[in-house]
Amino acid sequence: MKIQRFASFWDEMTAMDKQSIEEEKKKLAANEIEKTNLLNDYNNNYNQQLSDYNNLLEQQQKNIDTAAQTQKETQQKQTDYNIGLINQNKQEAQKKTDSELGNAYIDYQKGLNQFGGTYETLASQGLAGTGFGKNSEIAMNITYQNRVGTAKAALQKANTDYDNQIQQALLNNDAALAEIALKQMQDSYQIALQGFEYKNTLYNNKLAYEKDINDTYFNRNQAINENIRYHEGQISQNNRYKQEEEEAERQYQLQLQKMQQEYAQWQAEFNAAYSGGGYGGGDYYNYSDNGTGGKTSETSASEQSIASSVFGNNSKTFAKKDYYFSNGYQPRYVNNQKLSDTGVNVNQVFGNKFGSKVGGQNIWYANGSYYIWLGNGNRGGEYMRVDNEYISKIKKASNWWNDIWHKGV
Repeated sequence: MKIQRFASFWDEMTAMDKQSIEEEKKKLAANEIEKTNLLNDYNNNYNQQLSDYNNLLEQQQKNIDTAAQTQKETQQKQTDYNIGLINQNKQEAQKKTDSELGNAYIDYQKGLNQFGGTYETLASQGLAGTGFGKNSEIAMNITYQNRVGTAKAALQKANTDYDNQIQQALLNNDAALAEIALKQMQDSYQIALQGFEYKNTLYNNKLAYEKDINDTYFNRNQAINENIRYHEGQISQNNRYKQEEEEAERQYQLQLQKMQQEYAQWQAEFNAAYSGGGYGGGDYYNYSDNGTGGKTSETSASEQSIASSVFGNNSKTFAKKDYYFSNGYQPRYVNNQKLSDTGVNVNQVFGNKFGSKVGGQNIWYANGSYYIWLGNGNRGGEYMRVDNEYISKIKKASNWWNDIWHKGV
């Protein structure tokens, strides 16, 4: 049946959709590999540039540190040299002071020595042991003390000056060293700032490249994923259609089986009840054109009279363009009412009692009555009105077939 053919069709469509999904997934995998390779290549280049620049910054910093250290050492050597000169001057001052103190003491002792020139002078003048001699001794002592005091005061002043010079040299050295350190820090900051700007540019370029690559492949994958979702939707739809048609086929088979069983039962009951041969027992509307060829191009008064008297139609109905069916001799009207097809043939209701020629004919309906066309083989015939006792059977048969065939089976 066509439902089975369609079930196979939906399976084929599902297989095609699954194949399309697999192909789209292969594209996704290929895109992912391609994107990863591009990002890896760029990252490798980025890391190499970063490493090279870090090495350059490290070398520049080493050069700055080396230059600063050289300047500090030179400055310290100069300071040490200057302080050495000051200390030499201090030592020289100490030597001069020591010499002055020694000379003062010697002179003082010479003056006190009784064998010295001063004592002899006093003795020769008769002043030895007198008050004058004592005063002279005191005067010599005062002179000695003055010389000692002056020498020590001069040394102390010289040492103070030299210590101040040393302190100033140290201060100058500290200032110079601080200036060197400041210059070193400034140079380091400058290359660090340049390094930051360069690395920041590299990193921003990396981010921009990664974003561009990710956006590009995201858009590509979006289109692929959209195709996958479409085919997945098609698969769901195919399965739904297949299930619906399988269910329709199942329902059809059940309905057909039921109908066949009911029809077989009805046929048996009909055969048992009407085995004597009666079918209609109703009115017959007879008409025959006696083989003259059917409807003519012009309707004569006699034809109108026949139509009116035989089929219950008046001249107005007989004059209608669709008065006959396409065969040209079977009227479409009875009692001025247009016939309609019930969809049920004679055999469905009466079995094969009318023979194969009539059994395939439709049962017609008009204004509450049902009719059977009995052709006479001479391009003429008659309508038989079916008795009321068969109407329920016609309606049941009509409902069976309408329910089934209207579902598209």
